Amino acid sequence: MKRFIGISVILLAICAAFMLGMPAKAEENVVGGYCGGEGDGTNLSWSFDSKTGIMTISGKGAMAEPVPWADMSLEVKGLVLEEGLTTISSNAFTQFKNSISSVKPQLTLPSSLQSIGNSAFKSCEFTGSLTLSDSLQSIGDEAFRDCGFTGKLTLSNSLLSVGDNAFRSCNFTGSLVLPNSMQSIGNHAFSFCKFNGTLTLPNSIQNISEGAFHFCQHFTGSLTIPDSVRSIGDDAFNYCGFDELLNLPKSLQSIGKFAFYYCRFGGSLTLPDSLQSIGNYAFYHSRFTGSLILPESLQSIGESAFNWCNFTGTLTLPASLQIIGINAFKNSPFYSDIYVAPGNEHFSAQDKILFNKDKTVVIHCLATKSGNLALPNTVKSIAQNAFNGCKRITSVTVPESVSTIYNYSFTNCDELEAVYFKGDVPYIYWPSFDRSTVLYYIHGKTGWTTPKYISPDYPYDGYKCYPMRSSGGVITVGSSSLMPSGEYRFCVIDGSTKKPIQNAQVTYNGETVTTDANGYAKIANFVSGKKLSIAATGYGAYYLSTYTAKGSKQDFIHLRVDPYYIISAVMSYNNDVRDITSQRAVIDLMYKDTPFTIGCTVSESVVTDIKEYRLISGEHIIARSSNGQFDVTIGDFSSNSDVFVHIIGHNDELLSSTPLMLTVKNEKPKLPATLSLGKSIKFTVPSDVPLFGGNEMEVNIPVLPMTMDISENSIKIGVNFNIMEFNKKLTDEGKEAKWEWFKGFTKSADTANDLIKLIDETAKEIGSKEIKYRISKDFSMKWTIFGSAEAPLNIEPESIKGAIYIKIDITGNREKQCSIVPPIVIGLNFKGKVSIGGEFRWTVEDGFIIQVPVTLNPSIGIYGGLGGASLASVGIYGEGGAEVKLLLAGNKADSGLESWKFYGSVGVKAMLLRKEIFKIQVLNGEYYLYRRDTGGLKSMPAQPYMSPGRAFSELDSDLVYTTVARQQQSRWIGAAAPDVETIVVQPELSYIAEPVEATDTPAPTPETTPVEADMATQDPEPTPNPEPESTPVPDESSAPVQETEPLPVPSPSPTPTPELTSDIEQTPESTHDANEQLMAIGDMYTSRLSAHNIPSTSSNTMFAPQALLNLPSSPEALQVNSDTEIDPILVDCGDTLMMLYCDADATRPIEDCSKLVFSLLDTVTGQWTEPIAVWDDGTADYAPDAYATENGVYIVWQNAKTSINESDTLNEIGVKLEVSVAHFDMATRTFTVETITDNDCYEAMPNICLTADGMPVLTWAENAENDVLGLSATEQKPNRIYYMQKDESGWNEKLLLAEYDSIALSMDTGLTTNGVEVCVNLDTDNNLDTTTDRVILFAQPYKSTSYISGTGARYLDGAPLYLDNTTEDATTLYYNGAAMNTTFLPDTDYTAAVNADGNITLCWSITQDGKSNLYAMTYGAAESIWAEPIALTEADANHYHEKVACAYAAGKPIFVYVDQSISDTSAMDATAGLYWFAMPERESYTINSVIYDETAVKPGCALPLTIEITNTGTVSIDKLHATLIDTNGEIALEQDVPLALLSGCTGDAELMLSLPEEAQHMQYTLKLGNEEYSDIDIGRAMLITGNQVYKTDDEQTVIAYVKNIGLDTASGTFTVIDQENGAVVTSGNFSDLGYNDVFYLQFSISGMQTDWNLMLVAETDTLQTSIGGNTSYIKLYHENTFVLGDINQDGNVNILDLILLAKHIVGIKTLPSNQILLADINKDGILDLKDALMLCHYIAS
Repeated sequence: MKRFIGISVILLAICAAFMLGMPAKAEENVVGGYCGGEGDGTNLSWSFDSKTGIMTISGKGAMAEPVPWADMSLEVKGLVLEEGLTTISSNAFTQFKNSISSVKPQLTLPSSLQSIGNSAFKSCEFTGSLTLSDSLQSIGDEAFRDCGFTGKLTLSNSLLSVGDNAFRSCNFTGSLVLPNSMQSIGNHAFSFCKFNGTLTLPNSIQNISEGAFHFCQHFTGSLTIPDSVRSIGDDAFNYCGFDELLNLPKSLQSIGKFAFYYCRFGGSLTLPDSLQSIGNYAFYHSRFTGSLILPESLQSIGESAFNWCNFTGTLTLPASLQIIGINAFKNSPFYSDIYVAPGNEHFSAQDKILFNKDKTVVIHCLATKSGNLALPNTVKSIAQNAFNGCKRITSVTVPESVSTIYNYSFTNCDELEAVYFKGDVPYIYWPSFDRSTVLYYIHGKTGWTTPKYISPDYPYDGYKCYPMRSSGGVITVGSSSLMPSGEYRFCVIDGSTKKPIQNAQVTYNGETVTTDANGYAKIANFVSGKKLSIAATGYGAYYLSTYTAKGSKQDFIHLRVDPYYIISAVMSYNNDVRDITSQRAVIDLMYKDTPFTIGCTVSESVVTDIKEYRLISGEHIIARSSNGQFDVTIGDFSSNSDVFVHIIGHNDELLSSTPLMLTVKNEKPKLPATLSLGKSIKFTVPSDVPLFGGNEMEVNIPVLPMTMDISENSIKIGVNFNIMEFNKKLTDEGKEAKWEWFKGFTKSADTANDLIKLIDETAKEIGSKEIKYRISKDFSMKWTIFGSAEAPLNIEPESIKGAIYIKIDITGNREKQCSIVPPIVIGLNFKGKVSIGGEFRWTVEDGFIIQVPVTLNPSIGIYGGLGGASLASVGIYGEGGAEVKLLLAGNKADSGLESWKFYGSVGVKAMLLRKEIFKIQVLNGEYYLYRRDTGGLKSMPAQPYMSPGRAFSELDSDLVYTTVARQQQSRWIGAAAPDVETIVVQPELSYIAEPVEATDTPAPTPETTPVEADMATQDPEPTPNPEPESTPVPDESSAPVQETEPLPVPSPSPTPTPELTSDIEQTPESTHDANEQLMAIGDMYTSRLSAHNIPSTSSNTMFAPQALLNLPSSPEALQVNSDTEIDPILVDCGDTLMMLYCDADATRPIEDCSKLVFSLLDTVTGQWTEPIAVWDDGTADYAPDAYATENGVYIVWQNAKTSINESDTLNEIGVKLEVSVAHFDMATRTFTVETITDNDCYEAMPNICLTADGMPVLTWAENAENDVLGLSATEQKPNRIYYMQKDESGWNEKLLLAEYDSIALSMDTGLTTNGVEVCVNLDTDNNLDTTTDRVILFAQPYKSTSYISGTGARYLDGAPLYLDNTTEDATTLYYNGAAMNTTFLPDTDYTAAVNADGNITLCWSITQDGKSNLYAMTYGAAESIWAEPIALTEADANHYHEKVACAYAAGKPIFVYVDQSISDTSAMDATAGLYWFAMPERESYTINSVIYDETAVKPGCALPLTIEITNTGTVSIDKLHATLIDTNGEIALEQDVPLALLSGCTGDAELMLSLPEEAQHMQYTLKLGNEEYSDIDIGRAMLITGNQVYKTDDEQTVIAYVKNIGLDTASGTFTVIDQENGAVVTSGNFSDLGYNDVFYLQFSISGMQTDWNLMLVAETDTLQTSIGGNTSYIKLYHENTFVLGDINQDGNVNILDLILLAKHIVGIKTLPSNQILLADINKDGILDLKDALMLCHYIAS
């Protein structure tokens, strides 16, 4: 009854106080009065209208202080300050901050205003801009602090001073210009503002005060500090943006602590000669580059002053330097050496190590120091971080003189395996070494068994120490370990203070051990499951009959004074299990039906005293239990309530009340809708950059959509994909949503290609859309991006860390016509991709934080050609590369494109009619398209660029070309020439009149010329330079038909291949990576096409119809010292192959040296016969084409009817060229030759094919002006395509098929299902710079002409094959009208062949890195699949494999190609050889990756392993035998892996690995057939970090934890760091943290503001799978702020809180410790009536 009387008295007091505190109701709407002014103080008045909420100040003069409304309660929502007001007094309006901030009005100040007092507008939140008139001279302290604003700040031009914190935490934007009148800037005057432009400082200030611009992180551009400034205060520009240069004043003497901390300056740093001191962390984490020159005046450098800067070169310390702080140069990559100037009395340097003057202290070592290190015998101490980060040091010998080693001195030394100590144990601060480092000491030296580690705050685990023996100067290592393997440790801690308890008695399994000063007791030979009891003076007993050991081999036991206090309360909520007496958990009432269990444990010594356990939420009992086990649901708890467990005795008395660290909430987190990766940029390439000059380019960086899915136990974030739909899809399919797939990417994907594949596959799986941007008309960039993050619902989502994965494809094709006549084009083909995994973070305070640097190195293909002339070729020789750098860093000023450059050395060699037109160096140097550090518009090529177009712009088609030196006599390696005869006939042509011109006049009948009859059989031993043989001269009186006497048929026995001399180039079998980025290369504008082929059905052939058994599988030489201009074609003749090309006959004049020759593949010997002329008439031959018949081959070519003279112009040469046709009869071994035309017109690009009836058809192009290049065509005088067919009576008249006035790149003729058809590849705008205008003309007799977009067209087995690359970045291969699904494609210069089954082989040459190789890709008709390209050859440097021809023989693709060797790249002098080989039957494959889901790794689980295999061979793979071997050499798995992998294809195989039941880290090696894939790492430690924060108005209690969810144990340091200053708040070390084990820290922070920035960092000595290497970190986040008096923590201070306090005072209820904190209003540590009265007064007022 007394309790109820007591509480009634308190409540009556509450009511009285409440009534007395009620304000009186105003009777009028407007109140006011005088507030100062001139004279008697009545010239300035104020008024307040309660209806509008507007306060008006009117009149003249200064405002009185204090203001008359200071004690009034007014709801002011707006201010009107009229003209005449000169001074606003201190604290004038700050009392109205709540009412003004609820409206956020604009603020307009009068132009008469001269001064503003301290805190005048403090915390009154306004919107818009603020303009201060030129009459204003002073602004007081905190005048506008926390005033919001959203626009620009314009300062008065008369302003003299700005007080401390005057504009702190305002949100001004734009640039900030301080007037030249300003004399002083107060401390933190502009700190935490959001200016996003530049900063201009006046030349009138001498000092920049402390924190003046602290955390103005959005400033951009350069910062120039005027020469008037002599000192820069602490934190002056801390965390400012600035992304360009820093210009320091010449008069500067001192730079304060943290002055430029975390600024983003670039370029070099110049320190003025007047500078004397640099404070701690002054330039920490800046981005300066180049050398650092310290001035001669400098005396001191503070701690970490240049830590994490990017300086290089030699570090030179001046003679004046006296002090260097710890870590002054840490993590700055000085790589050369350290030099100390003569006369310096404080420092010395030796071999990249900095010492004090007498070398008794090691201060710093350069990171480039490597190998074994022996310290001088003078050294006594090693400073903190002295060798930190020296990753290449392997061992250190410490002399006997060393007495102290400070912490972190040898950490992060990756290769440091051993430290040898010669003396007694020194003081070693913890941590000083990595855990992998072993310490060796000499046997007999003292102190090593009880080392004196100076680590007062943390228990020491012990490094690995081994004794050594020293005998005769030789030290030997023993084998005894410091730590026994069976040891277990208990750490006994006070459950309230968290401090260790010394002298506690720990009894385990009958053995009693007393705890040391750190609370530790070690049990030797520990066995789990025995009896444990712990007793300590003043604490309740702790007793467990069966104790279960922790996997970490240590346990923390909390003792409390109250013996009934709960030892542990283990919560189980979904998959989260934790002890909520020491670890906070958060549950959400959104999931009210979710089961929730708590298991409470007390000391077994008091169990018999307990009647009942009660689970309390708020004021309600939600569960009762007799054994401490509670089974409830989330919906049983009350929102935002405290949770307790009450223990009730047998007399219903309350024995104890234990608060649980459980937060109950009911709200959804809010996240932004998008994530920006960086800033887009548009720029113009400098005009002096070759090929690109003057181009407008734009690089866009994506903005990604965000999605969120809230499940029962977590919040999941999807970046650029719908995470909710993805999870729902998996659920609908009956699959578990494997949410954390992303965590395994960086470790499972061992190569860049692996990660690219994983990103592509995952993006497709989750529905992430590809983003494509156009850079310019011929370049584009494609982004594949997705990211993800997850936060458990038991953690407030104010900070989320996630992973993001990015794949970027860049493609482009830049062409430039560098010569007008002849029209020569040169181009660079960019193709490249990059993949990268990064991290993003999101916090309530800072939004998204991301920093991912990306570098693309696109491969560059170099190509070129000459349009419109089948007689010409262009060689492009050399190499090039490119680099594109991006920084993906959100909206930071320096994000986006950093630079884009290309480089190389490229030469052009043009030949026409086998005469060299010119050769020139087109590209030689390094060229920037864009550079951020030079404004994007500066380029510095290594050499001037001269356009060949300028050099040849005056060239016309009648120019006489000079000759070149004669080709060396070539040498053939193969079988002897076949026995053939040539019959020359003259057809009787009857040319019918054409629509535009008269009929041609028949030419005289040419005379016959026999084949050379005296050609000897090839000598097996080649002669380097045989004497040329004479050429028979035609007999003018010979008959129209002349037969030659047949030659003897050579013996069928194989002709031995001669041993090649040094002149003969040999090409090794290809080992080239088939996945290399492919580029199309070569003579893309010549008319060289694949020869047509028809399978032979005749058995009456020259060679026996048998299989070719002796085909070479690697390139073999056919002809050495051959003509560089030979361009072979192959013809499939059924049982054999014919090869045709125009060779250089050294016996002829240079003008007529080009001779059409043929060779046959001998099916018996597998050798090619020596080439002989098709028709050796002594004149030049060009541009052959061929078509096979059932019993022979038709050949057509350009044939000069008379000799060509050196003085002939192009027009005159064109007149001499006619069309000749030859038919080779395989049965009779006879050539029948006819000359079809004889006129004064130039016939170009002759083609031949057969009709369905087997009759030959000719096509060719004519130019009315005899223009060899075809450039003079107009609509009135176009180029024309003619058609001529032969029948039983002979050749019919020519028929006009089509007309065109464009450049013809090539032409082909084929027999389609609709009859004979011609295709012509045209460039319609006659500008070879562009490709989108290219079309293919199709024409048939008596039908209209049609056009389609595309290029590179030819006929293959009667169907058109062509490329459509006229759209940006989308080249498609079409065959017979259907698009072929291919991944890789050449551009235009490819050759193709098809066999009877419809299988297709494409082959082309790729020039890259100063050489060309051949690549092939095949199409399987049965499977309808294109294989990926494989390398056929591997060229040596300066060798170019090109001009390849392909055909099928004996079911295999056969290749013939030319190998050009450029002996002098500057002169481009070349020699050539002709080579051939068959597609080899080669089984070869590559294991690309072994991938698994690392989040699915659990003890005893069955883990799927996905193996990606690429078939790099030429045959299919059906199965492979797999063996998986563990680290012990045991076979963990062995089985056959079925495959169906075609040549060039990539596929997956899956193995199922059973992991051991015991959690352990394992490494496996996979043997797959003959291949081996090692270091399959499964079960690394994986750390996650988190925290909970509990706040009152002046104190915060933080519980931070690190949890290991990996199988391997982890040891390391758990640290809380203040990011504002880099200081360590608290730290602890964890050891052998096992699977699902947790380590935590608890600490309190007093008086910290809500915008603090702490980071949790878990650093381990074990490589983790989590992103970030061996460091896992997360930003500390906090929950709702609970103010003093809010006892029930519902966010309000009201009568309910007073009732709780009253109940506690009278003994009805015992408040838990967290509520006691909030109820102690007067903070005297006692809850009594004083607290109740103060709370009552607060509520009433």
